[in-house]
Amino acid sequence: MKITAFALAACLVSVTASAEVLRVDVSDRKDIPEYGYEQVTAKAYFSVDPKDPRNRGIADIDKAPVNKEGRVEFSADLVALWPKSAANDGSAVAIIDVVNRGIPVSMRLNRASGGNMAGDGFLLKRGIWMVAIGWEFDVGARNGAIRVQLPVATDNGAPIRGTVRAAFTPDRSEMNYTVGDLAAYPAMDDAANDSSATLTVHDGLSKNVTTIPRSAWTIKGNVITLSKGFEPGRNYEVRYTAANPPISGLGLLAVRD
Repeated sequence: MKITAFALAACLVSVTASAEVLRVDVSDRKDIPEYGYEQVTAKAYFSVDPKDPRNRGIADIDKAPVNKEGRVEFSADLVALWPKSAANDGSAVAIIDVVNRGIPVSMRLNRASGGNMAGDGFLLKRGIWMVAIGWEFDVGARNGAIRVQLPVATDNGAPIRGTVRAAFTPDRSEMNYTVGDLAAYPAMDDAANDSSATLTVHDGLSKNVTTIPRSAWTIKGNVITLSKGFEPGRNYEVRYTAANPPISGLGLLAVRD
């Protein structure tokens, strides 16, 4: 674990031409004096070889834009809590936090809430490092969300188009519904009123599916507006044409590397 701790620290101070992590830009440092820790907010920049056998399993990585060295670049948000001095590093253990919908998971062990990740200090009292890295591409941009920023796949520079679908169940009766799963797949400009887009509704596991008339609803970004309002507890599914798919598997490389 001493090696892991050293590698994490090295990411913040060194750059080598062959490294998967190009650099880490720190945007904020905050002391947590009661535990001798600091909280670091940063962005990690990655460069990966699409021809490397370890990376070929990433769907559409061969359709990603490349830099002059033929490598694919992307970035990820990073938040870390670690002791300010080796004297406080009692365990030399690091938890690499695979965040959930942009929110750190391991911080819950500290009974953390909101922006206070130290909470009651459960992990900090034990000298444990906490490093959260963004990997989810479809998390909506919001203050404090830990996300990954990805290139899009193209067909030799031409946009790739395809059908996107998502199911959702509203919990209240409103005209507008934001479909979180579609945050990274906005409808194409010419698809916002495309007659081929569909919105259906059914109850429970019933196979009796009703198609809602196209004139009764619109979509803008990932917000669907239904003129008569959504009915809570009913199951809806939307399908439409989107373009420029993010190369989502790169987010897993952020956690790996």
